[in-house]
This record gives sequence, structure tokens and C-alpha cells, in this order.
Amino acid sequence: EISREVTEYIGGLGVAKLSLLGHSMGTVFMQRILLDSPVEITALVGISAVPASGTPLDEQSRALFESAATQEASRRTIIDFTSGSHLPDSWLDQMAADSMAHSTPEAVRNYLLAWADADFAAELGTQDLPVLILTGANDPAATSDFATATYGQIYPNLTVEELPDTGHY
Repeated sequence: EISREVTEYIGGLGVAKLSLLGHSMGTVFMQRILLDSPVEITALVGISAVPASGTPLDEQSRALFESAATQEASRRTIIDFTSGSHLPDSWLDQMAADSMAHSTPEAVRNYLLAWADADFAAELGTQDLPVLILTGANDPAATSDFATATYGQIYPNLTVEELPDTGHY
């Protein structure tokens, strides 16, 4: 659904080619759009990138992410963890509150399924376009090693850069 909506938009731009940028779960969608796009995609930039092969979650992590659909405290825990657990409580509280105020439980639930359970890496095959992945040194989940291991299998023209003192957000 996400890819369909974006590719419809892209098709209406009147351009022959473009580049895509995605953050976190958005990087799964930029890769799906790469496959579905009506125009040539010339480069990808991913920030705190999630792979097209999905993100295996252990039972406890899966339960936390599932509860985040309706529980602000779960969203705050996820934001705190992926930001390196060093940001001020006021910032974490505001991020979690904003997330609750600007999303629906159904959307959060469905997005979890779309990024965590994605598995279309084989469909991508090998792609020969330049790809830049930016990771945060304080993000224990979307690390440079993880990006290299997952994206490197598909994109031989991959560059991974780690940003210091940066988390997932």
C-alpha cells in the first residue's frame, strides 16, 4: 500500500529519474519503491536503516513493539533504547507523546508488520546503484555492522557511515 501510493505520486511528477531517502522503517519502503517505481531510481540514502529482509525480533522485543500500538510507555522505552539511553526525560516524554498524538494504533500495528516482517530481499537481487547508509553510534539496533551485513548483500556500491553522538532519531 505504501509503495503503491508513493509510486503513484512519483509517476505524476513528470521526471525520468530520482533518488530516494528513507529513515528507519522508511528504508524498507524505499527499497520496495525501488522495485515498483515507474521511473529510474538512481541512488538510495538510508538513515538508521531497516533491511528488506525484515528484522527478527525476539519474543520480548516483539511484545514491546506490539504494545507500542497502544501504550505510550512502550513507545518511550523504544525511543530511549534506540537513542542510546542518554537523552533527557523531557525529550523522551515529548517524543512519545507526539507519537501517540499523531498516529493511530492501527497504523503503528500495521507498520510493525510491514518493516519487521518484510522479506523481499531476494526479489531485489543485486542492485548496482549507489547506496549510502547513515547509522548512529548510539543506536544499538541499526548499527553499521548490521547495515553492512544486510544491505551489502544486495547493494555492492554501498557506503556505510556512522555518525558520532547520534541515536536512531
